[in-house]
Amino acid sequence: MGVFFKWQDEVVWNPSPRMTRLFLAQVRALEEALEVQSGIGEMIADEVELNPSLLETFVSVLVEELESETSSTFKTLIAGPFAMAYGILRACEPKSPRPTMRGATEHLARRGEVLVSGRGRVGPIYEGLVD
Repeated sequence: MGVFFKWQDEVVWNPSPRMTRLFLAQVRALEEALEVQSGIGEMIADEVELNPSLLETFVSVLVEELESETSSTFKTLIAGPFAMAYGILRACEPKSPRPTMRGATEHLARRGEVLVSGRGRVGPIYEGLVD
């Protein structure tokens, strides 16, 4: 049994409770560090409510950080949560315009979409990327 990430009564992602706790802890740390709300609610029972408007802003801030930050360590720390948040956003709003991304950020976003959708398997988040 997993946790249901929901928007408008639709389940957009259903990870395990352990994965949910880890992801939510990472998101909360990024919210605090970047001073922005994520739009990803708290886990109540086995559900997490989503706010795509806030999530879109959160993802945009992460894109800016990934594409402007020079520290590889910082980029590595936010890569996984960014990919998953982006995948969740695309699952909520598949027809919304995508933020402009390049290179590694775009690659991470595509991986996040696949991971959240469950359509296929992907390797480690940074597999195939070079600095």
